[in-house]
Amino acid sequence: NHCGYLCSIKLPTGSIDRGRGIWKFNIRHLADKELEEKLKQKWQYWVQLKRNFQTHIEWWLNIKHKIKSLLKSYSWERNNARKQYKEFLYAVLRDLYKKETTHLQDTITIKQIKAKLLKLNTEEQKGVQIRARTTEVLEENTTIFHHIREQKRTKRKYINKIVDNDGITLTTQDEIREEIRMYFKQLYSATGQTPHNQSFSSITQEMLQIEDLGHNLTPDEVKQAIDTCPQNKSPGEDGLPVEFY
Repeated sequence: NHCGYLCSIKLPTGSIDRGRGIWKFNIRHLADKELEEKLKQKWQYWVQLKRNFQTHIEWWLNIKHKIKSLLKSYSWERNNARKQYKEFLYAVLRDLYKKETTHLQDTITIKQIKAKLLKLNTEEQKGVQIRARTTEVLEENTTIFHHIREQKRTKRKYINKIVDNDGITLTTQDEIREEIRMYFKQLYSATGQTPHNQSFSSITQEMLQIEDLGHNLTPDEVKQAIDTCPQNKSPGEDGLPVEFY
């Protein structure tokens, strides 16, 4: 998988409309009180629109597009304002360094501007951290992020010990491989009634409660599902991660 690969790609002639890719809401904005107030105000109005739809699903699909538009607009405004603010700070910093004589107040101002720039850069670095889905804030280098993620994946897949049927812990790789091989050999060569089959055969229709499986979802079940969803995961097509809900 490390061999070189050479290929040629022919692109269609003419202009190609290239977009910015799939939008994903930056969960750092959830801590902004301004955004929270905007959502609360809009939500009161959106709830009143329920009577215009036949089902809650139709209403929600319509409102979700409005929520996405509001969040995209807010994110763009904040990012644009942050960019302009950084450019302003860098311009002031350059002017201070160009001065022939530096006073004490200028030195204090330079330190303050550097502190503000450091804070802004740290916030941007957290954005990179979120997009890379890592728990550590590292340098803005995609190679490093990729290396860290691959190390974590390797650790999750690596088996460093296993307990056999006799309760003995096996730690060497040869013992672990042999135990896994024997387990699957017995599993796929077994005939007749296995412990797994015995456990399934003891389950009756009354225990499964098939009738209850088709009932409508309750608000508590929906809330429990949302609360137990793992965070820092890729969102769906709407770009809204589980942290938003």
